[in-house]
Amino acid sequence: MRRWFRIPVFSLGASGAIASVITSFTMNFPGQTMQIAGLNLPAALVSLAFVANDFLSLADTRKDSVGHGVHLGGYAFGFCFHMVDQLSSWIWKTVVGKGSNSRRRNNDGSYRHGFVRRREFLLSMALLASLVVNGLLMYFDSRADSERTINGLKEEL
Repeated sequence: MRRWFRIPVFSLGASGAIASVITSFTMNFPGQTMQIAGLNLPAALVSLAFVANDFLSLADTRKDSVGHGVHLGGYAFGFCFHMVDQLSSWIWKTVVGKGSNSRRRNNDGSYRHGFVRRREFLLSMALLASLVVNGLLMYFDSRADSERTINGLKEEL
């Protein structure tokens, strides 16, 4: 829209958070498939195609209204989330849960030692942090775009 109407268009959405979820899914379940346009494709191939598309689109000199930098930040966050989850699982199994079965159930069906609660908490904190980081990236990206547009309008006058 900015190209035609000379007004700044701000990016808003959850695409960065979706990118982090896709990356985390791919890292956790690399053998699964995703259905894209009716085709069942390996999750790793789909994720690599998305990352490559965003890298190439970010390097392209033509500007579009897609926050490719936010997508790349989401991919990086999903990867970091997976690595932190793996590290915390390793710590949980070797340090905290040593000598006990950390997946054993109580009589009411809940897990002992907060195994499920730990993962739920970690996931909710990761999604919250992803939204905050992506929101900040979109804010600063849109400020830079609006400043470039304002400077371009000043030059035309």
